[in-house]
Amino acid sequence: MIIYHYHPESGDFLSQGEADESPMEPGEHLIPAHATPIAPPEPQAGRRRVFAEGGWSLVDIEPEPAEPTPQPEPEPAPPAEVTHDDLRAELARVHDEYTNGTTTHRGVQIAIDVEARVNARGVLDAVKSGQQPVPLQWFAGSESLAISSEVEMQALHDAIFDALRRGFAAKGEVLAKIPGIQDPANYSVATAFAVALSND
Repeated sequence: MIIYHYHPESGDFLSQGEADESPMEPGEHLIPAHATPIAPPEPQAGRRRVFAEGGWSLVDIEPEPAEPTPQPEPEPAPPAEVTHDDLRAELARVHDEYTNGTTTHRGVQIAIDVEARVNARGVLDAVKSGQQPVPLQWFAGSESLAISSEVEMQALHDAIFDALRRGFAAKGEVLAKIPGIQDPANYSVATAFAVALSND
């Protein structure tokens, strides 16, 4: 007896074969699971032969989905245009960073920020009025300066405010050049500021 095997899940026709005769019942044949003696229909192009609910049917073969068309890589965004106003904003940032930094006095890095300026002015006034005795220690981070006279305190005070003055002068010099910069994108405000400081 010819039998026809089908897929256990989809029911698709797989193959045909011969059924084994039953050793217990002569003349009877053993039909294994997922097989049937019912012959499938003739194959047709574009259709599957599927066994379901006791019979065969022809089912249209769904076309395979087309591969997605590759999308072109997006063009990188052009760099933002740098304007003279951007240079002015960068100059303000560089100058603020400088005025919150340090300067060198007697080989020691001393702060020149607002707190240092207020303290230097206040201590100098107190030394001059006799309210602050000398010698005294001026602390600068992990180091300190020994101030042994009014003259040395005045020199410390002047070093702080001179650094502040040089910073404003450098800012003014760079600021005056900005309107004439032809290529703002390639102009380094930080470099120009550092050069102006060194020329002071």
